[in-house]
Amino acid sequence: MGSKYANLIPICSETFVSKIAIIGSGIAGLAAARNFKLQGHHVTLFEKQATPGMAAHGFEIHVDGQQIRGDLPSRMFNRELWPNVARLYDDLNIGYEKVAAKQHFFDRASGRAFPFELPVDWRMKLGVATGLGTSPMLKQLQRLQQQAAKDLANGTVSGDFAQYLSHHGFSEEFSREFLFPALSATVCTCSDQAIGQYPAAILLDAMQKIASDDGLWRVSNGSTAVVSALVAYVDDDRCSTEVNSILEGTDAITVSSGGSEDRFDRVIVATQANHVAALCPTLPKDILAVMNSFEYEDVVVAVHTDQRFMPEHKRDWSVFNFETSSAGSMCTVWLNKFHTQWPVVTPVFQTIKPLADPSPETVVCSVNLQRPVVTTASKGLWDAIDRINQGDSRIKFCGAYAVPGIPLLESALLSAHRLIHTD
Repeated sequence: MGSKYANLIPICSETFVSKIAIIGSGIAGLAAARNFKLQGHHVTLFEKQATPGMAAHGFEIHVDGQQIRGDLPSRMFNRELWPNVARLYDDLNIGYEKVAAKQHFFDRASGRAFPFELPVDWRMKLGVATGLGTSPMLKQLQRLQQQAAKDLANGTVSGDFAQYLSHHGFSEEFSREFLFPALSATVCTCSDQAIGQYPAAILLDAMQKIASDDGLWRVSNGSTAVVSALVAYVDDDRCSTEVNSILEGTDAITVSSGGSEDRFDRVIVATQANHVAALCPTLPKDILAVMNSFEYEDVVVAVHTDQRFMPEHKRDWSVFNFETSSAGSMCTVWLNKFHTQWPVVTPVFQTIKPLADPSPETVVCSVNLQRPVVTTASKGLWDAIDRINQGDSRIKFCGAYAVPGIPLLESALLSAHRLIHTD
């Protein structure tokens, strides 16, 4: 393996078959299950939802005489920024397709509106770009990309994202009306405030890769295709089973769930960090303190048909439609253009962080997601997770929160890969 896997944790180097329990079936849990199964171990998967977690929030809707399905939230990836995701999909023969990344931005306070599209062609004549405010925004974005490329290469990036932007003189309008909304709603799925607290190096590196020619991709048949392929590696799939406790003994770990108890050689806890204390109450206090130190914030995502969330004139509708105001920002995805295979005409939307409630009669479904908050202090917690997983306990942890980076699919996969033994 290359240097990317230098920190892999050899927790299953035994020649005999271990009984391994995976708690939680997001992409981290499912990937861990696959990794251990490929090593020849027996894998049991526990999931409290009726379906595996990565697809648990998917929706189905009957529109124009057709039954259509989508993910909640809609998932995209860039192959440079998410190389492990792309590699997994290729290994599983999961088909994926390009996303038309046309965007429209509107600021309610200033009335400024402008279009944007990824990847960016920096050769365009910015002075004749169409749309009020487009030229100043793109000029600042180009300057930011150039400054970031130099600073990342020199290793001189430090502090949080808001501090970096302020230090280099980027305008408040650029951050509030364009940069923060674009990152918070389509890349990080978090609040604008959380974007400002991110370590600058993480976001600057992500921006360099997302703006590359590779663009954005989505799985053609949605998360259900990924889940189906990964669940095939599970020996004992226990959905609709809530785990009550995980207790480590001298010769085995006991997982209690639904009135039954099962004994395992290893347990991988692939839940949110803030669920660990309730699941593993007898863990050492220092481990529980680390897990409880990870902060989360709520992010609402709603699927609906309320056209008030789109630009006033339909000619301005894009795949991604951002609106900012003094209350914050939101992004409404025109799902018909995101899911190019949908055989429907009626517009269906997905709004991330809605600034108001869609009309009740238009709502298909809504979910309140919890996202880890990433700050410059997170490095200490990531280092602590590494030390915990390198320790003697046979209870290990993985999840998007557990490794450096943006806590989404790529980080989740990397955390699962770090738990396997490779020779």
